[in-house]
Amino acid sequence: MSADFDASGQIAGRPRIAKAYPERGPLQQFRLAETMEFTCLRCHVTKRSRLIAPSAGDWSRLLCNGCYGELISQPSLEARPASTTNNVVADPKLSAANRNPTPLFEDYVLRMKRLPQDPDEGDVVNRQFLLGRYHAHPARRGTRPRRFDVYYAPLHGFQDQAKVVLIGVTPGIQQMLVAFREARRLLHQGAAAPGIYHLIRRRMAFAGQTRVNLIRLLEAVQLPQMLGLSGAGELFGRASSLLHSTSALRYPVLVNGANYTGHNPPIRRLPSEIRSYLPMLSDQLNGLPDALVVPLGPAVEEALRLIDFNERRVLTGFPHPSGANRGRHATFVRQRAPELRRVLGAASL
Repeated sequence: MSADFDASGQIAGRPRIAKAYPERGPLQQFRLAETMEFTCLRCHVTKRSRLIAPSAGDWSRLLCNGCYGELISQPSLEARPASTTNNVVADPKLSAANRNPTPLFEDYVLRMKRLPQDPDEGDVVNRQFLLGRYHAHPARRGTRPRRFDVYYAPLHGFQDQAKVVLIGVTPGIQQMLVAFREARRLLHQGAAAPGIYHLIRRRMAFAGQTRVNLIRLLEAVQLPQMLGLSGAGELFGRASSLLHSTSALRYPVLVNGANYTGHNPPIRRLPSEIRSYLPMLSDQLNGLPDALVVPLGPAVEEALRLIDFNERRVLTGFPHPSGANRGRHATFVRQRAPELRRVLGAASL
């Protein structure tokens, strides 16, 4: 049966569409010409937004931008048919034949609850949270073979009102520990998904000295003032709704047991199973079409090139806030920060 169209070429009975994004399996997101009020099918919160996604093409069952971003952040979405539970689109899992499993929060709740009160590295960097192990044999003789391990960490959710997206390379072991400790604490207090996601992300985002360094760098380019904040630290506190923190590789990647830094090897030379996580970053950025994108370091800039994301809203030239880059931080504040302040001054946040 064909659809009925009005005089302007729009499908009758639907809100006016300004832009249609590519289909992602059973979902497709649309940007409307005008703001629309609706109740999200998945989180049951009443929203006012121009970004909506009908579930399986049904315009009576709408998903908000945040839930859409969470659902499409699964590498297997396009390969699987739509499935629903209690009238909600289910997060799809990969088939057993796929070597790159997609983790779901619900699959790890019991394991997280059983962690000791203050888990250490050995409690979380082990087989019960291992997503995949891959080996790369060097081309040159005498070079040590590399083992790549990808671990689960409770990094779910999507900050759909964010004005700024900060992108790291991959969560490190310290961030992984912070996320698990916070998840365990909240689960024992009775918290549940999806509300728990934002609380975990806020606590673990660039945790430790990395966050201290990042706050200093953000203040050097006067980003807080442009957001109406008194300091960059507010992005990790009362103003956390303005920030979506994420990584080029969403889950922790270790190389021979150490944090992967994005350089040895470069992202483009990682095993293909690990690079398959990169489209998840593209989906998140497409879900925040008006946010300023800040890649933290050249490795993340390379990741953006690999997914062909070269929009003008990307603030390039920002160093990674790792403590290993202290010399570069001083050079950045002295030489590059004034230039980036001019770029930000011309931006609309």
